Amino acid sequence: ISLTVVLVVCAATTGVWGDALTLRALQAAWVLHQAPSADSIFEMPFSRHVGSAELRGSVTAGGQTDTEMGAIDFSPVLAMHTTARVGGTYAGQYLDFGGVCYAITGEGHWDVQTPVDEIDHDLGWDGEPPPTQLHVAGREVIAGQPAWRLEAPSGGSWWIGVATGDPLRFQFRSAMVQMSFTFDRFGDARAIMAPPSSVVSTT
Repeated sequence: ISLTVVLVVCAATTGVWGDALTLRALQAAWVLHQAPSADSIFEMPFSRHVGSAELRGSVTAGGQTDTEMGAIDFSPVLAMHTTARVGGTYAGQYLDFGGVCYAITGEGHWDVQTPVDEIDHDLGWDGEPPPTQLHVAGREVIAGQPAWRLEAPSGGSWWIGVATGDPLRFQFRSAMVQMSFTFDRFGDARAIMAPPSSVVSTT
């Protein structure tokens, strides 16, 4: 049965024939009904072998906003490398590799971070299962691509390409932190590597 037939039947039987807003709502409901599971969409950057992407965005916490630019690898090892700036001034580098998080110090050495980096954790792609109560909230167009929009009660929202599985946008809001990231240049080989032990601080 085609989508058009379903909408016509629904509109006729509910007495809202010709109500464009209601028809659009019915169409949106039908699209969500046809969507894959939220968990399978969330895993698309891995299952579709996206590889890697560039990312840019901002993190606001404690009244301070950092701008972040860098890259994320989804395979062969989950890794992310970002450079932070505050008001245009360099504020540090952060590297997450295989579940270990590092921050570079003023002396050029990397310190292992405890607890794990907040961005990597809130993005959700940190080796843990998908967020609890994750659900498909809609289908939108992001950067010219149809995208599934996922939401979780924890405050995260993810936009993932319908056809490609590319992660296109991420937002997170809580009482303490606000994040917003966009992704592009998918599949470019970057091969983020863990820092060598010679430049990792042991103190």
